[in-house]
Order: sequence, then structure tokens, then C-alpha cells
Amino acid sequence: MTAGVDRLPEEILKSGIRVANASGLHGAAMGEVVLELMLMFVKDAAACMRMKQGREWRRYRPGILQGQTVEILYENLRRYLAGDPFLHEVNREKGY
Repeated sequence: MTAGVDRLPEEILKSGIRVANASGLHGAAMGEVVLELMLMFVKDAAACMRMKQGREWRRYRPGILQGQTVEILYENLRRYLAGDPFLHEVNREKGY
């Protein structure tokens, strides 16, 4: 996936109009959201919230991520988490 600038009509590309691609801009934020969601699912945050709302404090056995395998399909996120220096530099320049 890209920002779409590689599929613009030829007349726009040759017109002198400036076109920008923000590829990798949200790599760090996406990585954090992915980690957050993984933890929410494995720890069953929904069940915890229901117990809290119902003032019911039952014991439960949350899962763990250790030993689990994750496949990352979003290319920029995969590159960011793998330590791609270009994506880290883009985020540093933007103040992330």
C-alpha cells in the first residue's frame, strides 16, 4: 500500500503540481495500537470491563503473549517494527 502518488494520471505528474507521499508517517503510532490491541485481546479486557461495571470481582486466567506468533501484513508497520532506519528518521523529523 502507498499514499497513492504512484497511481496519479500522467498529466498531473507532468503539470508541475507538487505531490507528496507521507509513507511511514504513522508507523510508530500504528505499532503502539497493534501492541495495545494484542494485549487487550489476550488479557480479555472486555471481560475485565464488564466485571468492573458490574462490581463483580471474579478471578479469571488471562492469556499471555509469550510464545505466540504474529504476522504483520501492513508493510510500513512491519518495516518500522523491524527497525527500518528510514521510517525511524521520518518519525524523528516529524517529532514522533
